[in-house]
Amino acid sequence: MTKEDAIAAMRNFMAECVPFSKGEWDRVQPLHEVKILEKNELLLRQGEICTTLAFVVSGALCQFRTEDVDPYAYDFSFEADYAVDFASFAGQKPSTIGIRALRTSVLVCISKKNLDAAYKVSPAFQEFGRLMAERALVYDDDRVKSLLYDTPEERYLNLMERDPELLQEIPLYSIASYLGIRPESLSRVRANLNKKK
Repeated sequence: MTKEDAIAAMRNFMAECVPFSKGEWDRVQPLHEVKILEKNELLLRQGEICTTLAFVVSGALCQFRTEDVDPYAYDFSFEADYAVDFASFAGQKPSTIGIRALRTSVLVCISKKNLDAAYKVSPAFQEFGRLMAERALVYDDDRVKSLLYDTPEERYLNLMERDPELLQEIPLYSIASYLGIRPESLSRVRANLNKKK
């Protein structure tokens, strides 16, 4: 995938949410950069300040915490998702999570400084940012409610809907930690689902 293809993919995604004039796009496009992460390469190291908001054009990333030795999968970012520690990015304070690529991933990134500049020169980009912030809040609210009220099987099926192929590549302990269960419980969930097929 070329840099131009990656930028075009992000623009198409943005245009589905908010119409951009050519003039506005021409002002904000140079503020972005394309980055390719290889499998297991870090976008963000836990404890560092998150300086990049990354749109996932292709691939997948895991947001994780390292407690003692075992990493805890906090969330996943798949195609057409954003990957960021938003509290660190917005507040420019040390991150509480790390972000790494689960497979080779193509990202379109914007720095905090450039994001602020894009908001100033483009009302459409500002509107897009508002919509994405609302989407993130709804997603986080749904995630908390799912952990409180859904069964492990329901949480697993919701994750499967996001990227079923990738789940074959993610270690069981990462999926289990994301779902809030132990690996042996995940094995039972998957066995039960296979019996229902």
